[in-house]
Amino acid sequence: MNSSDKTAANRRRLPRRPPLRGVTVVCRKGNLGLGADLALRLLDLSESGARLRAREELGKGQEVTLALDSPRQSRPVEVVGTVLWCVPAEDASWVVGVTLAKPLPYQVLSLLTRL
Repeated sequence: MNSSDKTAANRRRLPRRPPLRGVTVVCRKGNLGLGADLALRLLDLSESGARLRAREELGKGQEVTLALDSPRQSRPVEVVGTVLWCVPAEDASWVVGVTLAKPLPYQVLSLLTRL
């Protein structure tokens, strides 16, 4: 793979970062934060998006609410996002890419990820 192929394959504007130990995510359909928690775990996070494992398939364009919690915070940070893609994983779960409606502030990102 040459360097132009790598650029085409990775269209992210901002780098993904792995979550810190103890960080949890809750994912609910819609922008009200109601309904069943579909998240299994957070895989990575950036200022503009998240990748997580989910219990069920989420359709492209589906609006979701994520609650991101860390032992370093007093309460979870809730953000609204839109599903960009969803692919099946080997263990019958789904890997989901979500773009956030508003960017996460650096201070919040530093509480949730390894910078």
